[in-house]
Formats: sequence, C-alpha cells, structure tokens
Amino acid sequence: MYMKVVELCGATAASYYNLGCSLTPDESVVLPCGRRTDARHLFITSIMMDETFSRAYVRLAGTLASKEVVQVSGENFDQRRLYLRAIEHDASYAKAYNNLSCLLGRNETVLLSGTVVDA
Repeated sequence: MYMKVVELCGATAASYYNLGCSLTPDESVVLPCGRRTDARHLFITSIMMDETFSRAYVRLAGTLASKEVVQVSGENFDQRRLYLRAIEHDASYAKAYNNLSCLLGRNETVLLSGTVVDA
C-alpha cells in the first residue's frame, strides 16, 4: 500500500518513512526509480527530505546494532546521537527519551537543553 503512495503521490518524507515501517528487517523493495532499498535506507531518505522528522531518527536508530554508525547527510550517527537528534527536533516525543534512557549506563546522565536525563 505505501509503495502505491510513493508511486502515485510522489516521494515525501512521510511516504518513505511509512514504507520503511511496513518492511520487516530482512525485506527490501524496488522503488519506482528501479533502486532496491531496505527500511534503513528509507528512513535515511526520509530524514534527508525532512531533517526535523523525529520519528524517522528513532526508527533509524532501531535498525542499528549497539556500536554501529550510519551516515546521514554527511554526518555520522550512532543510536544515542539519533535519539538526541529526535529529541532536539521534538522535545515531546516520549519514545526517543525512553529509548535513549535504555542506552545509558547505570550512573550515566545526559544533559538536554538544561534538562538531565538519567538511566
């Protein structure tokens, strides 16, 4: 269904995000341009189209292994940095805070614009 949206309505950050969410981790799709892609690259494309799309940062972080790094628009991101960027763009997105807190060590804290987040 989301593939049809991409075909009929054109490429938007939301359409790539939704298509990525509909894929299993092992699944890929062929885009109308003929390029085969997976969920991770759909989330990266979504972010490149709308750098404030917090949900795409969180979903992209979910595709990474614990020490893995991905490049988006020339910047390197690990899971922690993706969650921080999601929070930066939408401070009300609870899932980003929750997932970030799961990455923190027992006595580790993170300072977010004057707010401290503990593990």
